[in-house]
Amino acid sequence: MTKSQHSYLKIFVFGTGFIILVLELTASRLFAPYFGASIFVWANIIGIILLALALGYWLGGKLADRRPEFRLLMRVVLVAGLFVSFIPLLFRLLTPFLVISTNSYSNSIIIGSFTVIVVLFFIPAFLLGIVSPFAVRLFNQRVETTGSSAGSLYAWSTAGSIVGTFTTAFLAVPYLGTHETIYCSAFILILLSAIGQRRILLYIFLLLPIVLYFIFTSYNIFFENGLIRPRAGVVYEKESPYQFIQVIDTPEERRLVTSAGFGTQTSQRFDSILTGKYFDFCTLLPPAIKEKGEDLKVMIIGVAGGAISRLYDEIYSDEYRLIMDGVDVDPMLVEAGRKFFGLGDQPINIHIADGRTYLYQNDTKYDVIIVDAYENQTNIPFHLTTQEFFQLTSERLTDNGVISINIGATQPDSRLLVAFLETLAEVYPYVYTASVEGSMNYMVTGSGHSIDFDSPDYPDVISKIAREVIPKIELYKPTGKRLLTDNWAPIELLTDTMYLQYIWEAKS
Repeated sequence: MTKSQHSYLKIFVFGTGFIILVLELTASRLFAPYFGASIFVWANIIGIILLALALGYWLGGKLADRRPEFRLLMRVVLVAGLFVSFIPLLFRLLTPFLVISTNSYSNSIIIGSFTVIVVLFFIPAFLLGIVSPFAVRLFNQRVETTGSSAGSLYAWSTAGSIVGTFTTAFLAVPYLGTHETIYCSAFILILLSAIGQRRILLYIFLLLPIVLYFIFTSYNIFFENGLIRPRAGVVYEKESPYQFIQVIDTPEERRLVTSAGFGTQTSQRFDSILTGKYFDFCTLLPPAIKEKGEDLKVMIIGVAGGAISRLYDEIYSDEYRLIMDGVDVDPMLVEAGRKFFGLGDQPINIHIADGRTYLYQNDTKYDVIIVDAYENQTNIPFHLTTQEFFQLTSERLTDNGVISINIGATQPDSRLLVAFLETLAEVYPYVYTASVEGSMNYMVTGSGHSIDFDSPDYPDVISKIAREVIPKIELYKPTGKRLLTDNWAPIELLTDTMYLQYIWEAKS
């Protein structure tokens, strides 16, 4: 091996380490519109890529001992780059078939994501795993320097992975897009191989990701209207740093959905003020705690497209002196709300921030705090479920104020819902629950005082809801089970196992 090749190995392992993390992170973004981004999807991504790398390390060491050839290592990475070039197109062709054939939520996220990660990412990750032990064998020239040689190369490779992590998260995906990032990864791998082999002919392979990118883009435009996830009624879609966003029109309503679209973040019917969903339940609170004509200060954590704030504006702007604050961590959700749901026309102050952080930094007192924040479609962020969070909300409520939370649960005795209620009841002496008919939603209300839901004179538009819902409202009695705290709040585990158990019981 020449001196220049010896020096190039550091750049080479830096580049391949860079791409490994780029592929791992973009895989999660690629999967989100179809499979979501739950712990199960991440487990498939990380587990399969680690398995592929481990096998690559094993084979790379053996191959390097038998054929310690610089050019062979370059060719391995060339093949990896060529394979990566086909990932977006193969994903687009394969994934819709898997989503249709795996006809349940659990099958889709587990079997579907597992199949795709194996078919599309196992081989390139395996080939890139060959690089490190092979490079160490080539780089090491004396037995007495084996440790320092290996340490040097692994440091370069790890540095590449670190740079790849931050580049993907803060630059590549936000500014280029997921598919473009993958095509750039293929281009870089092929370029690294071509430079190492110093053969002009190999630079022709650089055309492959470029050509495939134009084929993919053309296919997407002509056959799927340029959509990342094609489906009926899509009028808008966007990748945000937090999730994949779509606005979908049906004959009855307009919906804002995220990631795989298993839940609705905002809903607006074309023929009614009300949504027919859990959002409507939140409108029962003001008459039960405030007299008409008074100030009504409302905080909505997880405002999204503004479904709840629109209802409050439509129903209560003439009944009270309405003051609303809305918090959402994702600015692109808010942007979609302004473009398609009239959020910009509502009398609400929007703050792009984490809900808990905002409450901590501001001491405004509210009459109603509504928590409707979700991540990965089905999981409430754990820090919005703990005893410490509820204690903070109690300090931000007026003497007669209430907190209302939307919780997704399959059964009234699910571990998730019970843990949530137990924790809320530790802070609020009165906790009320009501199931939303035809859904897996429970509206939970916490208060420092007893609430009389029967007596208020509800506005006509929600009088029917009041008659249907109020008889179902129950006062929760704590049972002394373990509370959710900042130190222990396995919300994602409780949520995912709850849904899997529900699906398993439905099949049996």
